[in-house]
Amino acid sequence: MSISRLLLCVASLSVTVGYARAADLPAGLASPNHGVVCDNRRGVCYDRFGPSIGLTEAFLGADAARTLTAILRDARPDHRPGAEFSLGDDIVCRRQTGPCLVGGIRHDALTAVLYGPRPAGARRQETSALGGLPATFSGVLPCADCPGIAHQLDLFPDHVYYLRRIYEGRPGGPFDEIGAWMVSANGRTLALHGDGEATLRFAIRDTRTLTKLDLEGRPIVSAANHDLTRAAAFAPIEPRLAMRGMFRYMADAAIFEECLTRRKLPVIMAGDYLAVERAYTRMRREPGGPILAMLDGRIVERVGMEGPPRPSLLVERFGGLWPGETCGVRFVTERLENTYWRLVRLGGEPVQVEPNQREPHIILRTHDQRVSGSGGCNRLLGGYRIDGDRITFGKFAATLMACPAGMDQEQAFLGALGQAARWRVVGSHLELFDAGGVPLARLEAVHLN
Repeated sequence: MSISRLLLCVASLSVTVGYARAADLPAGLASPNHGVVCDNRRGVCYDRFGPSIGLTEAFLGADAARTLTAILRDARPDHRPGAEFSLGDDIVCRRQTGPCLVGGIRHDALTAVLYGPRPAGARRQETSALGGLPATFSGVLPCADCPGIAHQLDLFPDHVYYLRRIYEGRPGGPFDEIGAWMVSANGRTLALHGDGEATLRFAIRDTRTLTKLDLEGRPIVSAANHDLTRAAAFAPIEPRLAMRGMFRYMADAAIFEECLTRRKLPVIMAGDYLAVERAYTRMRREPGGPILAMLDGRIVERVGMEGPPRPSLLVERFGGLWPGETCGVRFVTERLENTYWRLVRLGGEPVQVEPNQREPHIILRTHDQRVSGSGGCNRLLGGYRIDGDRITFGKFAATLMACPAGMDQEQAFLGALGQAARWRVVGSHLELFDAGGVPLARLEAVHLN
């Protein structure tokens, strides 16, 4: 059954949100934010890649997202750029590239919302719901085994947030996180998308008060305080935390594009910066090419050569570079099955793709419960079984080519698949673990041309 027909089955479960349909969009569709289109009747939100679980959760709620997750788990969508996905009867869009067609005719307004540049004032509704931005909200929220958890939440106009939590009466901390925020289409709920699996949600009571909700987005029934209140003045923290991002160096300047916020941070040439630059110089394939970096650092305000102070990155500890790996797509959780998974890490080491060889990868095919792929040199074919978060791979059959390089890596890949006992998908990445929870391999989703 197609995704379009499956989605029609959940109309009765959808959550109605209180935004008005843009007059120039097809009937039944509305755009709560540029780049997003939602259908109240079907309970689905879309971006340029198709149905989005993360956006559906942000704008229509957790129940709609769970329903969509179940539907997409059973469907077999085409992930290729240019492949069509349906938004309703006679409405189709081409994944990633556009345009959108209604009755076979290009629909300019819908195409502009999903694929066009952001127009001036596109976020006016969100700013009015929260009041003027940037802003700082703070308060002490309940703690199960301490006097309270002091929160400071900084919201920026570019949809970035900083959050600091301090557990009162406990050693250690503060604990900082960063990420991207969204406001629901009716302007009543603020969602914080960080590095954790759970999305933090707050009810927007007014422009001065945010009230924490539970993990399902429902009010917390308690006499304790769950409010964060707006500070008189914006006083952002300088978050210190572990970060992932795309590092590049060119013309005596280094830039770090942080994965969660997509902010491009100038890198201060102090701290452990030189270790990053030296590793980058050894591993880059072309001048200025981006490489995924992992590091501990602090985001600080620094005055540049001209203009006002801007957020910059101070590297405190360099963790490593991972060539061939990217940040992935934000607000999207890829499906385990029927996805092309490219191997990017093996036993804690970056994967090398040898010249004139295939990249190591696997695809778990639901229609025959088989896994196909390549170890780099040889094609692979085998079986697999899934039970919740448990996974086992059967014995693989492989072609019998002997390549001049990459054979050790291929055998290690096969060994990791043989040891795999549990799996986890985080955004665009699949992680495989052995029975003891030790990471074996990390793979990244690829949408084929």
